[in-house]
Amino acid sequence: MPKGTGGVKTKKRVLSAASYTTDTGTSLNCDNLDWFIVTAQAGALKLNNPTGTPVDGQLLGVAVTGTAARALTYDTQFEASTTALPSTTVTTARLNMLFGWRADTSKWVCLAAV
Repeated sequence: MPKGTGGVKTKKRVLSAASYTTDTGTSLNCDNLDWFIVTAQAGALKLNNPTGTPVDGQLLGVAVTGTAARALTYDTQFEASTTALPSTTVTTARLNMLFGWRADTSKWVCLAAV
């Protein structure tokens, strides 16, 4: 069990879809979503600012698998840290990104991209 959970394992809230329309972006709600997974992205994808009310330190995972290399762009609440915001998927490999909410800057900071 993860430390600090009191032995309680929580189920992640996941939204999964095959593909989103090229360049129209996505609609994420951080109040009811932990992971956003796109399994066969067919065009460029913009991650829009999530709706909802995040809390300091809240995590948000995003996974994108393209049908080929696909361009990724981000709205204003996403920012790089020591980890850059990925600009493309790599062929058909799944790209996993983890973001953490910083209440002091009101930004989703990229913590990891693998």
